[in-house]
Amino acid sequence: MLAESIWGGPGAGALSGLVFGLTMTNYPLFASRFNLKQNVRVEKRRLKAFYEEITFLIKSLLFLFVGLQFSITTWYIALGIGLATVIGVVRYAAVNVTKFFVSLNQVEVKVSRLGFSNGLTALVLAYLPRLVEDSHLFTDTGIFVNLIAPIVITTALFGAIAGPILYKDRPKPELVTDPLNED
Repeated sequence: MLAESIWGGPGAGALSGLVFGLTMTNYPLFASRFNLKQNVRVEKRRLKAFYEEITFLIKSLLFLFVGLQFSITTWYIALGIGLATVIGVVRYAAVNVTKFFVSLNQVEVKVSRLGFSNGLTALVLAYLPRLVEDSHLFTDTGIFVNLIAPIVITTALFGAIAGPILYKDRPKPELVTDPLNED
């Protein structure tokens, strides 16, 4: 609140909190670079756990916000599931084409085929038409959220449920040799 009132207005408080957290996390690096005493002990494990809790809280609130504004209709759900299926098929084909140009091991192929769920970013960007000044240029600003929400839910469920079923056999770790370390 102090940063918002003194320096930068709305948003400066969050930015100053981020800069403070990054500074405290990297204090030993700053101290060695600027010849300061290292009197501050940073417990990275506890700090990381705190960051994870804050991230979970923010994501939960955003998904709750989207859920409150999302209108469920059979048409949007069917269209969303269909589009998510198309995204999955394209992802699968793209990984198969990529294998011709890049050497991928078995684990990388499986992870690449399943990694198409990016829900939070898509949901946040779906609200962009509602926030622009010329939102009257859109016939229906709610259509973006109503279409993207089923896609995000379908891709997340696919990754969480179908992924382990499809790839239940654990890949054997490949032996990687380091050409620089020849002992």
